[in-house]
Amino acid sequence: PARNAATGFAVGTKGYIATGYDATKKDYLNDCWQYDPATNSWKEMASIPDGTDGTNIYGKRYYALSFGIGQYGYLGTGYNDNYQKDFWKFDPSDGTWTQLRDMSDSSDESYDDDYNIVRTNGVALVIDGAVYLACGESGGVRSDTWKYYPTTDLWEKVAKFKGTARSATVAFSNGERGFVATG
Repeated sequence: PARNAATGFAVGTKGYIATGYDATKKDYLNDCWQYDPATNSWKEMASIPDGTDGTNIYGKRYYALSFGIGQYGYLGTGYNDNYQKDFWKFDPSDGTWTQLRDMSDSSDESYDDDYNIVRTNGVALVIDGAVYLACGESGGVRSDTWKYYPTTDLWEKVAKFKGTARSATVAFSNGERGFVATG
């Protein structure tokens, strides 16, 4: 369906669009579509699983964050009447989604005691094999920045974004440096 507030990522030679909001049905989406520029065609992929963790409904959302790194796509954050804390890895080779560690302090373990990553309208930059999440909003605009390590599935808080706190920015990287503009 037509949508707004979707997110997109690339893996290999294909692009992916996922989640968003269907204004006609007034519903959040959790579907995922693959675009193949070689054939100029779209293919529906597996949706992000829907469920609940007892306090939060997950899966469907808009204004999520996504990125592709290596041979996988990743998707998390966003909003669907609650800020989303779940985080997913997409494997294009078999079309499956795997739930990773939450992006908030939601376990009894110590690794996430300082996690306060949930937000909407954040941006992700892939630099030197790691991912940097910056900006966005959750109750106000944010300037905090987090670094993600795909090999350990852990986030580390790093130096704040040096510009003014902002949301709904554009961002890109050349693999060695990241750039954030507008918002």
